[in-house]
Amino acid sequence: MIVHVCSQFLAKYGIVQEDIGQLRVKMMENPDARTEELPTGLRNNYSKEMGWLAEECAWLDLKHSERMARSIYANLQKKKHRYTLELMLQEYERLSDTVRVELKERKFAFIPPPYDKYFEKEQLFGETVFEVFEAARDDVKDAGNALAASLPTASVYHLMRVAEHGLRRLAKKLHVALTHSGKPMPIEFGDWDKVITGIRNEIVNARKLP
Repeated sequence: MIVHVCSQFLAKYGIVQEDIGQLRVKMMENPDARTEELPTGLRNNYSKEMGWLAEECAWLDLKHSERMARSIYANLQKKKHRYTLELMLQEYERLSDTVRVELKERKFAFIPPPYDKYFEKEQLFGETVFEVFEAARDDVKDAGNALAASLPTASVYHLMRVAEHGLRRLAKKLHVALTHSGKPMPIEFGDWDKVITGIRNEIVNARKLP
């Protein structure tokens, strides 16, 4: 299951890059500011950013980056831990370099149009199917994802499972009774052949009625 949205990570990482740029500018404009203590408001903002970035790194399994982000976050939370502009810049630059190194070891896929319209769609077959066939929701969604990822065979597999939900629902609607070795058998345990044969028999019997 694909659960991560890269735009969320890029947004958080982009904020860190902006902070690095701002810290550099501040120290260039005022070299004496290097040893100044971080203002409380700025410190709180950096703390929130590190918390967010750590969560996003965890999603991508960027272990070293996550540990660094959590460490910076913990230090920013400690009022006794002194943070100057220069130290903050050094921490952010090391973290940024670590993120870049780890990202090179990750692979990301791009789904081009028009197949992207099938990706992560909860109601691929409409609202009615979504509401009525709750048990089929995962397979409907996975069928769309497989098609979007150019995996037609996998898509057919999930679509067959979706069709099976409809087939067994129809059998129950027609009150199909299945047996195995002379004993009653739940419709859920019958194979396709038994279920389809049972449905056909019920239709034939219905046509014989006045």
